[in-house]
Amino acid sequence: MGEMAAWPVITADLPLRNLPRAGITYGLLEGSAGHTMKISRRNFSDLSSALSSSFGYCTLCGFHTQFLCYEPDEMPCKRNTFVCRECGSLARNRHVALAVLDAFRDTVPANSLSEFAREFNGAIYVMDVKEAIYRCLKGARNFTSSEYIDNVPGGQWKDGVLCQDVQSMTFPDNSFDLVITEDLLEHVPFPEKAFDELHRVLKPGGYHIGTIPIKWHLEKSAPRAKLVDGQIIHLEEPELHGDPFRPEGILAFTDFGHDMIDVFFNRIGPTTMLSAHEDKFLEQAFGIYNSWAFVSRKSP
Repeated sequence: MGEMAAWPVITADLPLRNLPRAGITYGLLEGSAGHTMKISRRNFSDLSSALSSSFGYCTLCGFHTQFLCYEPDEMPCKRNTFVCRECGSLARNRHVALAVLDAFRDTVPANSLSEFAREFNGAIYVMDVKEAIYRCLKGARNFTSSEYIDNVPGGQWKDGVLCQDVQSMTFPDNSFDLVITEDLLEHVPFPEKAFDELHRVLKPGGYHIGTIPIKWHLEKSAPRAKLVDGQIIHLEEPELHGDPFRPEGILAFTDFGHDMIDVFFNRIGPTTMLSAHEDKFLEQAFGIYNSWAFVSRKSP
């Protein structure tokens, strides 16, 4: 992805009103005649490692571009692939961006997360310092980001990165208008504490928008491991997920099931689950596959 800047880019403007419509748009394609989106054409000579691709509108960078898939067709979950050729966003990143744009469309009628970052005056907190959502929002007027860093106390900095534990954050109450987490909350030993903390740091009327992997065969969420007196007790075979700071991966403590909204997300506030599972419109329009985004709003 690092070579993108050297590729030739041709851009043109297309009025949003000319886009094909479908039944579900989350409001994104409701743009007026004055709103435009960008279309890019690149030299696609280096696609040998991609197994498939699609074209669509990236809800992060605002380009109509190509999404590259590096998973075989038999891989059922493609939420972590279909990489945007422009900004490197994944399918689930674009789903989160779509949810943000919809949540704030009455106050910030943006057509991409990049535009939202330029126009939004509220306080944004992203619990990540690597992925596309972070890169897209970091230029916003009031932006905070953090990472959990082993053996670094919350609120301290290491190598320019703020450390925070979502189970015990150091921010004052009512600090943020928008908090974003992606595939984070399954990795904390005490998820109830994390959801309570997210409620605490949100301003009244603020939103938490996030993703978690869901085990749909489970009626009830269940712990995979517990932390007891500083020791990890495994209840299931250890499950490690990819992590940019930990080459060995990061342990999943919780399998979230059908009860995740009632038991966990509603601790933040009333929650809506946005499904992009086998949704042909979201696949074809935005390259969003097999994703579930959760939008929770703290009571005003």
